[in-house]
Amino acid sequence: MNTPKLGVLAAAIAGLTFQAIAADPDISKFCATNGTMSKGALERYFIQKKYPGIDMSTFDDASLTLTNSPFAKVRSDLGSQYFKKYKLDPDGQTFTTNDVLTKIKKIDEQGDISLPFYIREKWQDIKYFEPGDPTKTTDPYSKAKPATFSYTHDFIKHDDQWSAHGAIFKDFAVKGAPLLGDFTFLPSVTLDKVTSSDPTKAVDSLVFRADAVKSLPQLGSVYNDLRFGGLYATDVNFRSSQGGGELEWEPFQNHWGLGAYRGFVTDGHVLYRLRAYIHSEAGDVFDAGRNPNLKANNGFVRVGPYAQVDLTSTWVPGLSLTATWEDYEALTGNTISTRLFSAGISYAIDPKEHFTIEAKYKNGRQPLTAERQESFELDIGVKF
Repeated sequence: MNTPKLGVLAAAIAGLTFQAIAADPDISKFCATNGTMSKGALERYFIQKKYPGIDMSTFDDASLTLTNSPFAKVRSDLGSQYFKKYKLDPDGQTFTTNDVLTKIKKIDEQGDISLPFYIREKWQDIKYFEPGDPTKTTDPYSKAKPATFSYTHDFIKHDDQWSAHGAIFKDFAVKGAPLLGDFTFLPSVTLDKVTSSDPTKAVDSLVFRADAVKSLPQLGSVYNDLRFGGLYATDVNFRSSQGGGELEWEPFQNHWGLGAYRGFVTDGHVLYRLRAYIHSEAGDVFDAGRNPNLKANNGFVRVGPYAQVDLTSTWVPGLSLTATWEDYEALTGNTISTRLFSAGISYAIDPKEHFTIEAKYKNGRQPLTAERQESFELDIGVKF
């Protein structure tokens, strides 16, 4: 570590007399490919958490122990302060990234708004975690997308349009179950509702699920989640009626960016994250209600991929771009395949990311209800 760089850092620390308001550092820059952190990396993360204007990811662990290091007092003060605050073992040499994030989130949000359940875009977000955690604890908060709500009024056509897209769910840990062993039980309710005089924009879907999330054995550096369970799909007026089950398999791998942000180049400011899983669903339509896309007394089977890519930048914390593609092909007669593309941009308007402003475009057919949709929405996002 060269002396001029340390001198600049020392001046920055000495001249910083207040705690800057900024998002927490990107912890992926401090962790190894297996999702763990050394004690030195964790101390560097804490220093940047305290002093957001200093990019500690450009230093190595050895720089903390140099005799002329400006980190000496800062490291000592923050080490005892943060390790005690977040209930981390001060004698530990390696730390699981997910465990660190979970404890930081839990402590930092004490006194913050909290709910006894989750509000997110998808029920699958409960296990959208940073790879490398063998205990598969709940996902880092920043991974999940918010539920969205919007209202627009067309003064020329005198038409009101409102939309709501999101899921409410609660997780329950189950230990030592017969055949399954340890898994997470996850009841949820998912709503997709768009009211409009334009039938191409109208959507009406209400889905109740009782699902389980099971972490499968690790394959090399790849972690795997299996999600399965039953569902009952209808609309907000309970006119239509479908029953069945779903099965999904999702891999996670830090090095490829599956489930974890990665830079396109080392120390790059533009980061990407991927998500991909295989989805299958099967069941029966008991009553089509007023949905012309459904056939009463008809079974359905659909199988296909879900893909998602996220882009963000360290230059503008809270800003992200997302695109998703769902392609669930029908394997039975009188069943419509559902293909849906969506793309959007969002910006978190509070440090905890409870609320966002989003612009989103959708084109295709909604899963299960097969309703045709093409819409552009300006939304308020809510995430807890």
